[in-house]
Amino acid sequence: MFGSFLAVQQAWRVLGVSLMAAFIVLLVQSHWLASVAERDHQAMRERVGLSLESGLAKALWNYDEETAKAIISDGLRSNPIRMIEVQDADGMTFARVDGLVKKEAPLSLWQDYLGWLVTLNGEQTLELTFTSPVDTRHRNVIVGHARILYDKNHFLRLISDRLADQAQGILFVVLVVALSTSAVFHWFVSRHIIRVSKKLSDVDPEDPAATVLDVPSGHRRNEFGRMVDRLNRLLRQLARVQSELRRLATRDTLTNLPNRGLVLEMLDRAIDEAQLEATRCAVLFLDLDMFKHVNDSLGHGAGDEVLKEVGKRLAAELSGLGAVGRLGGDEFVVMIPEYDREEDLARLARRLIATVKRPVSLSGTLVHPSTSVGIACHPLDGSSAQALLRSADTALYAAKSGGAGQWAFFNRSMTEGALDRLRTEAKLRTAVEAEDLVLHFQPKLDLETGRITGCEALVRWNSEGEMVPPGRFIPIAEETGLIYDIGMWVLQEACRAHSRWMAHLGEVTVAVNISARQLKEDRFLGDFLSILEQYGIDPHHLELEVTESVIMSRIDVSAQLLGEIKAHGVRLSVDDFGTGYSSLAYLKMLPLDILKIDRAFVNDLPQDTSIPRMIISLADQLGLRTVAEGIETQAQLDWLRENGSHMAQGFLIGRPMPEKDFVSFVNDYNKRAADL
Repeated sequence: MFGSFLAVQQAWRVLGVSLMAAFIVLLVQSHWLASVAERDHQAMRERVGLSLESGLAKALWNYDEETAKAIISDGLRSNPIRMIEVQDADGMTFARVDGLVKKEAPLSLWQDYLGWLVTLNGEQTLELTFTSPVDTRHRNVIVGHARILYDKNHFLRLISDRLADQAQGILFVVLVVALSTSAVFHWFVSRHIIRVSKKLSDVDPEDPAATVLDVPSGHRRNEFGRMVDRLNRLLRQLARVQSELRRLATRDTLTNLPNRGLVLEMLDRAIDEAQLEATRCAVLFLDLDMFKHVNDSLGHGAGDEVLKEVGKRLAAELSGLGAVGRLGGDEFVVMIPEYDREEDLARLARRLIATVKRPVSLSGTLVHPSTSVGIACHPLDGSSAQALLRSADTALYAAKSGGAGQWAFFNRSMTEGALDRLRTEAKLRTAVEAEDLVLHFQPKLDLETGRITGCEALVRWNSEGEMVPPGRFIPIAEETGLIYDIGMWVLQEACRAHSRWMAHLGEVTVAVNISARQLKEDRFLGDFLSILEQYGIDPHHLELEVTESVIMSRIDVSAQLLGEIKAHGVRLSVDDFGTGYSSLAYLKMLPLDILKIDRAFVNDLPQDTSIPRMIISLADQLGLRTVAEGIETQAQLDWLRENGSHMAQGFLIGRPMPEKDFVSFVNDYNKRAADL
């Protein structure tokens, strides 16, 4: 139970050693006491002999038995003697007295051992001689003998008692010394060793250097302190060795990029995170085109230099976007942990191809590397790391089939879609300067007067003779940031057109859509006011349309900016009302003039009238006008007129048309309305 505690173990060891020392001391002490007992016993024999010899000899000479017994009794009382017997010269017993026999316990093993150590002569024979004081003839006459039997057990018990007293004292001293030594050892050594041991058990195998062992202040200069210092050095060395082993196990030795094992591990982790976060990740598989020619012509050393340079370029290009690894040979893998659109991956592939394509100088020789890229997306092209790599590898070979420096998605339709978007983006960037953008105007009908009193300016793109619908290029413009320039161009052209037709059409308002990117730009308000001033348009004839979702994305900023615009007299309209947020509290916060009923609610008229009726009622209570868009049937128009909608817009009234056609349309329509 206590064997695992260092302090207890040490206490037991100290106690054991002390007891062994005490036992040795007791053995030595017993031998010493034995020799002392032998001397004492011999001295007692001599003393007893001297005390009895003359008296017993005289009593025997005089044949005085009573005197002899009296002398014997005195000797028995004062000495440990069992019996004294006096015999005359003929060997006849003259007097004998036995000592008082006490019933005693038998000797113990310890006392038997002492009896083995001590040489005690338990019997003594005295030669009794007598010298007559008056008769010189009787000098030193042997008159008999006295036989004395001593009590050896008495001596042994005396020695045993003395040893027992000494043993108790020694054991007490041993116990005190053992406990004191153990306590001192624990305080100054054991507890520090225990603390170091516990700290060592807490060492993180992945990062041994993170654990620092404290050297006790009292042990900084002794062996224990030096041992702790050496342990700290060992932990640091272990951390360095482990880091190097981990690097060798997970890194490509040539490029120091993650190797195949680490690539798979990182890709598995990216897939797990994508599944948890409901996002998408992707893999780009790169293979250097015709790399074998570099090795064959310039040698493998030159090929290694090219691989290292390509690895550095890819890592630099992907900083903050993803990670790059080398599978082996001339194959690299790029991991993108999160992406939004496939065209972003296509754009990245083109950048990587361009990065690799830069020439590499090898001892004065310029090498022009090239790479092809295969792209696979999770979860469409694979649900595991191995599956994604296989799909990307397949896409890579599809790209190589089209020549060097190409890229391809695993899914051909994705490749075509991404290519189409990239081409559209490239053309769109020059559309404004090339005057490929044109404005069309869709008329708005005033349901109270039956006249065209407004329009919405809608941008169209004439790309190489093809009129591209807004649904194809507006999302791309928003994603790339081109929407600001396009939006400001639409606003400028709408104001210019309005200034031209004011003399012909009268008070016809023009509505322009404003994007979220425009509202986020700090320069928007200044640019907007400059356009108003440039064309001298009456702000009351200009209407800005903002979708509900754009307003709610930054309601505080939107409220402030729209308030400043409203202060200049420009009318504000909420487009697609009812399709965004369900909360209507923002209507009180914003300086709005018009609510546009989305075509999604108009399409169901006159069968389902609940939502349009609610919007019209809400607008009336808030003092706002309503514009219904997407009118395609007369029944829809009649219902809106009968239920109080102010204006209508849709194909039934007029399609979006160029400026010249729009001016003619308004004149003709309003003339017919006046004739009715």
